[in-house]
Amino acid sequence: MVTVLGLRGGLNQDSVETLMAEIASCKASGSFRIVLEIRDVPLIDSAGLEAIQTLVIDLGRRGGDLCLAGVNKICQDIFTATRMESLVRVYDDVPSAVRSFT
Repeated sequence: MVTVLGLRGGLNQDSVETLMAEIASCKASGSFRIVLEIRDVPLIDSAGLEAIQTLVIDLGRRGGDLCLAGVNKICQDIFTATRMESLVRVYDDVPSAVRSFT
C-alpha cells in the first residue's frame, strides 16, 4: 500500500508538527510507503528539510520509504543546495512516484 499526502503552503516550522502527525497516523495504520505531493508548497525551510530527513530514515528502518512528487523549481534548488536530493527520491508527478514503489 502506498499513501499519498498532498501538502499545501510552506513546509516549515509552523507546519512540521501537522505533517509528522499525519505520518504517525499512516504508520499506525500500517502504511510505511508514502508519497508527499508538494506542488502546492512554495518553500521548504530547515525545519521542513529536517522533517523529510527524519521521515526517510524512520520509514526506511520500518521497511518503507518516502518520496516527493511535484517539486517546484525553488524547492528543487533547495534540495540541490542542501544535497537532500541524494537522500530523498523526487518525481515529476504522483503516478510516477507511486509506480516507483512497485
